[in-house]
Amino acid sequence: MQEETKLLSAVIGDVYDAALDPDAWPRALASISACTHSAACTINYHDISKGTALLAHEHGTDPHFSRLYVERYADKNPLVAAIMTEAVGDPKRVRDLVPSQAFEASQLYLEWCAPQRYDDLLGACIYREGVRVGALAVVRRVEDGRYSDDDVDLFATIGAHVHRSLSIGDHLALRRADASMFGSIVDRLATAVLLIDHAGWVLYRNEAADQLMSSQRLGRIVNQKLSLAGVDLQELVASVARRRFFETAISGRSAERGIKLAAIAMSAGPPTRSNPIAIFLTGLPGSAKPSESFLKTAYELTPAEIRVAFGLLAGLAPADIAIASGLSIATVRSQIASVREKVGAGTTSDLIRLLSAASAPIVSS
Repeated sequence: MQEETKLLSAVIGDVYDAALDPDAWPRALASISACTHSAACTINYHDISKGTALLAHEHGTDPHFSRLYVERYADKNPLVAAIMTEAVGDPKRVRDLVPSQAFEASQLYLEWCAPQRYDDLLGACIYREGVRVGALAVVRRVEDGRYSDDDVDLFATIGAHVHRSLSIGDHLALRRADASMFGSIVDRLATAVLLIDHAGWVLYRNEAADQLMSSQRLGRIVNQKLSLAGVDLQELVASVARRRFFETAISGRSAERGIKLAAIAMSAGPPTRSNPIAIFLTGLPGSAKPSESFLKTAYELTPAEIRVAFGLLAGLAPADIAIASGLSIATVRSQIASVREKVGAGTTSDLIRLLSAASAPIVSS
């Protein structure tokens, strides 16, 4: 039992590695195949209206038969339409989807499965949108025996993690350009920076975050899920959704002094996978201010708006900012209103508080 638990833990680790590196999926599928005593494993997508298929990731398959499936047999697979009606994540064997006699009489079985000695399949829907369906599937050959109820339960656990990993991977793919631009800035920061989604999944962290969390024992990241000492992540997310920011002081078991935690939404709107939360871990209150690059990247502020923001952080009144910049008071107030809207602050006081909370970008030498 202990060995099975250890093997399952390794499988889950490989699955979440693939969320960050799609090239790691073949290794993850190899782990799934070994854990379920299967001959092959695939992540596949079908468009039922077009009768087309994509074998996105494969392990243990024969390239010749994979090509044949896509070109000739995808629209002849009776299991696809059946699994389309199943709940996402609910694993099914061949005999759970269609009568065994009907499947063994199908063209797919006779011309594609039988030549490969494929005898049983276990699959779970991991994606559904309109007439498109995605599935995680493993197969056994005749000599391997058929899948048992225990195998189904095990596959349900694995499939849930694959579904989560693919969701993270899809999100990161959609955000790749933004993450790359943001990462080019924060990788050089002496301050620890993490990006999380509304469920606490870590989308990005810089080297300083890894070092600080490790040296000060402030928390940990397990399977890409964040845990911080003494911090309720649900409360943090709710505060950011409601007030646009969250701040507190935390200390780990090895920390000699408190660490300031400031969390802010990357853009207006409630925290979601596409609107992550930035968490900064710094020394307790100092005099640092956000960098121009950070304000431009995080909030899309113009140079003029950044100058106004810095004026407010310096304690200047709108009239003083107008005099210093040679602008009219009406123009300065218009710029302040624009900055408030972009940052998501209801009042100028909230704006100053939010910008102060974002005082993380202290560039390391």
